[in-house]
Amino acid sequence: MIEPWKPVCINDETVHAHGGQILKEKEYWYFTGEDRRGTARVSIYRSSNFKIWEKIYTMSLHCEIDTRFPDRDTRLITEKGACNIERPKIIKCDRTGMYIMWMHFEENGDYHAARTAVAYSRSIEGPYIYTGSFRPLGYMSRDLNVFKDTDGQMYMISATDDNSTLNLYRMTEDGLGIENKIASLFAGQYREAPVLFKNKGIYYLLTSGCTGWKPNQGKYSSSLSLESGWNNLFPFADETTYNSQSSCVFEKDGQLFYLGDRWGGDKSKYFSSTYVIIPCSARNGEFRLEV
Repeated sequence: MIEPWKPVCINDETVHAHGGQILKEKEYWYFTGEDRRGTARVSIYRSSNFKIWEKIYTMSLHCEIDTRFPDRDTRLITEKGACNIERPKIIKCDRTGMYIMWMHFEENGDYHAARTAVAYSRSIEGPYIYTGSFRPLGYMSRDLNVFKDTDGQMYMISATDDNSTLNLYRMTEDGLGIENKIASLFAGQYREAPVLFKNKGIYYLLTSGCTGWKPNQGKYSSSLSLESGWNNLFPFADETTYNSQSSCVFEKDGQLFYLGDRWGGDKSKYFSSTYVIIPCSARNGEFRLEV
């Protein structure tokens, strides 16, 4: 049995960073994720030792808005209770030095909006300026993740066509928009919770099936190219992925780790959801959790 990871917050409050991401920036680890308490939508925590975490920023419904994007909807995030933000992920743009936050945006109460939202900051710790929500190139967009290749090019991947397909997009140079779609993956296979990373020249993509709050068997694919060559989906864990859903893969002290959400079971138990961190390996196109 994989025990849940329960990060300890500096003031003893529960850490709310669901659908999250862990990354290292200088001397700190940062844990970013969903926070649906009150008007909060995203919270960022930091730790110098990976044991004690301090909440340093919360992006609320009433955040500052950049009005330079007339094609994006900036109204709903300013209205109390009017939206849900899921799976926030941060990527640093090498060209501008800005930290870009990409998110899945939905109107409160349903999943018909299927939009992407973007915010940015000069510091990973915020404050973040919200640019609005949109459908990338007109496509539906739900569960998403971001990826920066070794050449600095940034990408976004998200579930589209009512979750039946994953679209992979190249971002614009500033990381605030989409330049073009470079691939549609696993059409008709209904995959979500994508995690895209690269290890020793090989790209890996982790996904879960679409079973709502109920866990299922996580699967992976690998390729030498982002645009094509992805092989079949193979399981990387047991039938419930050790009761978790993929959220990110990060490296610590030379070891890769899998971060997964252990959802509470339904919306009423969302705030009791925990996390798992499991050592993993990615070698020669094969990915597995080391349990």
